[in-house]
Amino acid sequence: LGPFYRKGAPDNRVLRAPGDAGFPLKVSGKVSDTRGRLIEGAKVELWHADHHGLYDTRGYRYRSRISPDNKGIYAVDTVMPGHYADRPAQHIHYLISAPGHK
Repeated sequence: LGPFYRKGAPDNRVLRAPGDAGFPLKVSGKVSDTRGRLIEGAKVELWHADHHGLYDTRGYRYRSRISPDNKGIYAVDTVMPGHYADRPAQHIHYLISAPGHK
């Protein structure tokens, strides 16, 4: 998970605040099994750096743990993450979990 994962992120679909630096970004997707079937009880955790490539390691800025809708779809409004050394530019971390799945 790397040094920047933080357990306990809130269920928040809007991660950017008015006046936040950086390019607005909407991240969306669908959680399904390898056959395209809905996975009940799935949770999507995502986190990323701010526009300057820095992580909030004390709070939950640019972090969320959300439940997809009844079709497995999720979406988050945020900002384009900045680059930092030893990682690909503009990346977002994901951890998807569900009962009975690894």
